[in-house]
Amino acid sequence: MTALTILEGTHRTTAVSAYNIMEDLGSYLVNGTAKTCGFGAKTDELLRKTGVRERKQVLDDLHDAFHLAFTKFSKHWDTHPAREIYKLIRVFDPRQAPAMEKRMEAYTRLIPMANPSQELSEQWIAYQHSREPLAADVTLADYWRGMRFPKVAEMAMSYIYFPVSSVDCERSLAKYKTLLTDKREALTELNTKRLTIMYFNGDVSDRWKT
Repeated sequence: MTALTILEGTHRTTAVSAYNIMEDLGSYLVNGTAKTCGFGAKTDELLRKTGVRERKQVLDDLHDAFHLAFTKFSKHWDTHPAREIYKLIRVFDPRQAPAMEKRMEAYTRLIPMANPSQELSEQWIAYQHSREPLAADVTLADYWRGMRFPKVAEMAMSYIYFPVSSVDCERSLAKYKTLLTDKREALTELNTKRLTIMYFNGDVSDRWKT
């Protein structure tokens, strides 16, 4: 539940953590499919206090529940179309970047990296070798608002707010409905797309304010 609650937050820079959260959740569910203790300190303590027969029944029930949960989780996560994107955008978190691939060629699935400008290429190299830590009192958004490596920052600010749950999708549909009113009589397909982008990203400029 903790993992799901984190992912349901909106306007948070959780995209760089989404891959790790999902992988950790997968590991937890795999562990739960084994008929042993390891369900958390409180649950394990309660299991140790139960009788042998009762413990076996509880473990069997937990095993079945975890197996079902892991099956559904794997079906969703293993085939998620954005899984690789979530994995790549961790590079925009300076706490995770040192352990990741540094070559630009490894990030061509991120649109600006497919055909980078000379300026972006130079700043990418500088970012990869900066080793500038993220201070405890500085948020990830504030780190990039500091305009360190502006071309990389522009790209990072787009991806760190990448949607991570249906909450953002539902919000975009709600915004979209505001466009389809009787007062709008001359909407073309192109104008509708443009207005949708404007409505959905109306707070983008605020993200850059200091």
